[in-house]
Amino acid sequence: MAAAFDPTARVFVAMDSRPTGLTDVDPGGLSPLLRALLTIDGTVTQFLESYQAEPVRVELIDQQACTAGVSAPWLACNEAEAALRRRSILVGAESNRLYAFAESVIVTSRLAHGMREGLEAEPGGLGKIILDSALETRREALWFGSEPARELPPQVQIYGPPAFLTRSYRIFAGGLPMMQITERFPWSESGHS
Repeated sequence: MAAAFDPTARVFVAMDSRPTGLTDVDPGGLSPLLRALLTIDGTVTQFLESYQAEPVRVELIDQQACTAGVSAPWLACNEAEAALRRRSILVGAESNRLYAFAESVIVTSRLAHGMREGLEAEPGGLGKIILDSALETRREALWFGSEPARELPPQVQIYGPPAFLTRSYRIFAGGLPMMQITERFPWSESGHS
């Protein structure tokens, strides 16, 4: 009997290093949407618009100067490195459904000039800012798992998701990781969206 196909095999490189609080998820038990969101290597907003057949609003919750902190090992820098923390949500423009909550830690010294301007002027998603900058990048998936909804900003709490399918990855440019992004996709206890 052949083993079940696992679309996450050989994709996530740091499953053994994932944060405490994330529990195992069987990718085969996820809905097709969540399985695709877990493994997509592209712009999540554009994918969601196509899949859901509705425009998706990117709502910036906040963006503030910080240090790399706990993301430092994944960003190949020291904990005191100047960084930017950006949090946003993706919401269906017609359905008003929460599709994702994203948190990013960005090493500011590694940003191309066009990206710095985009982050200051663009309330939209990072994927669009990266595309608009024309910077050559690659993504590396780190880990995924399930986590309960806790310590959420009010902008996420109003949607009341009980739990999230969470994934984290980093984006490289010029051979160095310039940002770590953690995306949380709401799901029911059964794991189906």
